[in-house]
Amino acid sequence: MTTRVACLGDSLTRAQVSVDYLDLLERRRPAGDVRLARFGVNGDFAYHLLQRLDAVVADPPEVITVLIGTNDARASLAGYPVEQVMKRKRLPERPSAGWFQQCLGAVVARLRAETDARIGLLSPPVLGQEPDGPAARASLAYSRMIAEVAAAEEVAYLPLHERQTEETAPGGRAADSLPGGDAGSRCRRSPPARRAAPQFRRDLAPARSPAHDRPHPPEQPRRRPHRRGHRHRSAGPERVAGPGGRRAVRPGRGVLAGRPG
Repeated sequence: MTTRVACLGDSLTRAQVSVDYLDLLERRRPAGDVRLARFGVNGDFAYHLLQRLDAVVADPPEVITVLIGTNDARASLAGYPVEQVMKRKRLPERPSAGWFQQCLGAVVARLRAETDARIGLLSPPVLGQEPDGPAARASLAYSRMIAEVAAAEEVAYLPLHERQTEETAPGGRAADSLPGGDAGSRCRRSPPARRAAPQFRRDLAPARSPAHDRPHPPEQPRRRPHRRGHRHRSAGPERVAGPGGRRAVRPGRGVLAGRPG
């Protein structure tokens, strides 16, 4: 029996500018096991998701996943163009942590009231390049809010942020793959990460053709082409064209090709 799954979210779910996690999920399951429906809109906040639930509840699936909060977390950072985004996305009020929790709670409440689907809330991925930077701290704070909403609404919490932090921390799978990785730290990796890492590698590895696995022939040294009219150097005696086209040997370091000796 095919399980229908509705995936709700923002650009991460839309997958036009990011990795398509729906494709990864589908490839991890046997063919025909799941049918994924994509409900992602670029740049959406939790408020926008609350406004577009009609299409989901009109034909409710068996499972619903919600991955929202990345843009809400980014809006809390210094330097974020909040006023421009509010105008472009038509937000009725300034984004805040309290408003995010309120909107997400309303999303879950409606899904629970109008569907019989199993619901899972995913925490957002780690933001920024620095593990302890402002963006990473913001994504962690919003992950905790999502966990609180999941507990209050009694739905599943899927710790994407926590798993990603575990994988990229010193001693995690991603850190071990970098040059100079701490070999000893691999022994300290937590059991969930050790179990998950091989599966992630299988899912993310590109397909290999049979030709890719064949050994490459040894590289042959390149020979410089000899052009007419250029002096060709030789360490020993040289053969040159003598009068009448006969071959003659003349000692020396070089001759001009095509000129009689």
